[in-house]
Amino acid sequence: MSGALKSRIVIAYRDEGRGSGPFFDHYALQKATGYETAIALSSEMSTAALLSNTRLVTEAMPYGISNPAALDKLVPPVTDLKDLSDGLLVIPGRARDTEKKRPEVHKKRAEFQKNLIKDALLRGRPILGICAGSWDIWEYLGGTCKPVTAHCYRAGMPRILSSGLIGFNRQVHRVDIQASTCLASSISRTSTKPLIKFPVNSVHWQAPDKITLPEGVIISAYSVTEPRFTPFNSASADPGTVEAFEKKWGAPVMGIQWHPEAYNHSDKSEKYPDTQHSFLLYMAKAGDAYASKQKVLEELKKTF
Repeated sequence: MSGALKSRIVIAYRDEGRGSGPFFDHYALQKATGYETAIALSSEMSTAALLSNTRLVTEAMPYGISNPAALDKLVPPVTDLKDLSDGLLVIPGRARDTEKKRPEVHKKRAEFQKNLIKDALLRGRPILGICAGSWDIWEYLGGTCKPVTAHCYRAGMPRILSSGLIGFNRQVHRVDIQASTCLASSISRTSTKPLIKFPVNSVHWQAPDKITLPEGVIISAYSVTEPRFTPFNSASADPGTVEAFEKKWGAPVMGIQWHPEAYNHSDKSEKYPDTQHSFLLYMAKAGDAYASKQKVLEELKKTF
């Protein structure tokens, strides 16, 4: 409706990739959803990495980001999640070698993200974990992860091109969305209709182990092999791997293994870009509902 609240998406900060990691997170999510974003970081973290990446485009980009140096100003850092204008919390992925090559950095980030997840769950704030970020949620809830093979496109992560579009977004396998889940609802499907087994990118090297399914959690998508994608990878992806999960009750808390933010609105229809973005918008709007509730509660406190 007109004048409806549009809350900021809060993204946990990752100090890696010469700035390309955090820059990609904010640029891609802003571009896919049209929402503003904010950085969540602890007092021990620095946004210096955001300013050091000269490889990215420097001309004007959509949704307010003009260059890496502008991101620190246009995406304000927050050290807690008490701002009433903030909605959805996003836990992004990480580079494969971070744990081995930068153990102290990884340890600080892991501890901070545990606190973010705990705080969000206690407040009833929606949470979205993407790729490795989903493992943090799964493990916080009590599950464990296991290694998987042939889920990683060998040419590296999707990245921002000089055109401003996101490239290197290779489809590796398909996902089978389970009926009667929030994920299914978010892509405008119901349990009475067949769900699309649409193709997705994949750059993960482990996944939630469904044998350790945490209490109150359901699996909302599994991987499906796709032989015609094999030339882009060493082999077809492991079938039946957990590709998405969600909590049964309360505010939406979801984890997904692929990167829906890596799709462009202009991508060919066979990539289902609208389907990918509808999931992100669903979670962003859940963040709006949370922020609206917090504002109402704040007004009630002032009045009574």
